[in-house]
Amino acid sequence: MLKTTSRLFHGSLCSLGTVLLLLPACTLPGDATWSGAHLSAHAGGFYTGLDGDIKTTTKNPKVTGNFDVGKDTGQSDDQLNGQIGFRLGFAPVELSLTAFDYSAEGTGRFNGNFLGTPFTGRVRSDFNIRNIKAMLGLDVFNSEWLRVGAQLGVSYMSTDLELQDLNSNTVEKIDEDLPIPVVGIRADVKLMDELSLGGEIAGLDITVDDFDATYIDAMAGLHYKPWDHVEAFLGYRLINIQFQGPIDNSTDADVDLDLSGPFFGIGIWF
Repeated sequence: MLKTTSRLFHGSLCSLGTVLLLLPACTLPGDATWSGAHLSAHAGGFYTGLDGDIKTTTKNPKVTGNFDVGKDTGQSDDQLNGQIGFRLGFAPVELSLTAFDYSAEGTGRFNGNFLGTPFTGRVRSDFNIRNIKAMLGLDVFNSEWLRVGAQLGVSYMSTDLELQDLNSNTVEKIDEDLPIPVVGIRADVKLMDELSLGGEIAGLDITVDDFDATYIDAMAGLHYKPWDHVEAFLGYRLINIQFQGPIDNSTDADVDLDLSGPFFGIGIWF
């Protein structure tokens, strides 16, 4: 599966990069955080809720099972996780990097099969989902009061989903790393000198051979600048991850996960 994803990853970046370079750009001078040469860093929290379904099918013998992430495994409570980000640019070009780590344990009841193994009764779940997203943006329009741009990059998803049967102590897990090429759109508008509204959406649907993956990451937030070079922000983020296909030579998986919730933090910019 990783070889398949790698081939598509390189091909998609080359094609999408060509499109990005062909976009026109209009840049006007200003003192917004996205104007001229700029550098920013932020840190805060992402109050994350996890929802979705996981289905696995072994090939020999064929055994299928599925469970609801929140209902069956005790992952229904929202978790406060850390989130960081950086931006570096010289308008109309900007490089951005964001990262977060979802980590939670829970207990629930699940009667069914996971990765071909039967589970009966009480289960403990230990889920870790890490994301690093790097984007290169080109502003189609950039002024003191408004900027709109296109983005191209990669979102690296690391999913470690472990389930333990508390009756038999049997443990099974999915451990997958997915580098997904993404395209996106970002927009920011200054509402007043101290307040701005910004948002972006990025994603891609990829299909090759017997592997299918969809990734969508959307966020929007308010940014308040109480002092020069300091800002506080509050917003909402939604990430949807879907993949269907082999996770090893003997097992196929069908995973559909949503991570969503409010985020907040503080940042500095220059």
